[in-house]
Amino acid sequence: MSNTIDGSQAMSNDSANDTVFQDCISRMDEKLEEEFATCTSLEQKRNFLLSLEISSFIESTVQFIIVIIHLIQYLSWQAFSPSNNNSSNTDVGIPTAQKLDTVRSLFQEHLAELKESYERLKQKQEGELSNSTSAPKYRNIISRERAQFLILPNETLASVIISNAPQLAMLVHNCTIGFANIYDFLKKIPLHTQYRLTKPQVGILLKVLGQELIPSWKEQLDRLNTAIFKLLAQTEPVTKKYREATGVQDADLTQNETYMSFVTWLNNEMLQELRLSD
Repeated sequence: MSNTIDGSQAMSNDSANDTVFQDCISRMDEKLEEEFATCTSLEQKRNFLLSLEISSFIESTVQFIIVIIHLIQYLSWQAFSPSNNNSSNTDVGIPTAQKLDTVRSLFQEHLAELKESYERLKQKQEGELSNSTSAPKYRNIISRERAQFLILPNETLASVIISNAPQLAMLVHNCTIGFANIYDFLKKIPLHTQYRLTKPQVGILLKVLGQELIPSWKEQLDRLNTAIFKLLAQTEPVTKKYREATGVQDADLTQNETYMSFVTWLNNEMLQELRLSD
């Protein structure tokens, strides 16, 4: 009887693990699928799939930093624009405006460094994701110092959010916690060659990362990003600059194709600023 139960459990575990593996494969492009097909051992498959999940985390971290930069843009325009009669301008003052610009520069520096490091590693690791050193290298792209910068609250930024965009405070908090949870989880995974993970263990790791932690965090980022862009689309200095650059004169920039065009333009503006600051 016990052997039958154990056998059933084993089959159930294998089926669950295979489902997780198939989910990972379904998110690959054709080139990655072909590369994954060359993996013959569990260790190679583990290295390959964990490298991809960590890559997804890095790409979402890039998006996280971009969202925060857009938030700082909004706060700067909202609180310190001469055309804004918000009474908080006199409370916050020019010194805080300068501090906010400094915070934005720090986020831009981290963004540029992270993107450069990630792209350089991707080029080096092309065709070698199954290598035992691949996943640890991807994990190390986000250093402890960079993680602490993103996790620890910046007093200037936090106070200006509360004063000028309190509706975003909880969204920012949730996104920060999401990043911290994934970063801490990844740091605890035994990735080095001396550790042998079983197939069920690998399946659990991939499920937690690829189906729970990372997708949940991406949803939080999307909510924050949408909330910020909706506010930016109603901020006069931004919309004026957009209309002058594109010729679009729609009264409401938060609707449908006009909104998507505005989002694309604003992202391109930020990328241009990053190139000029290099």
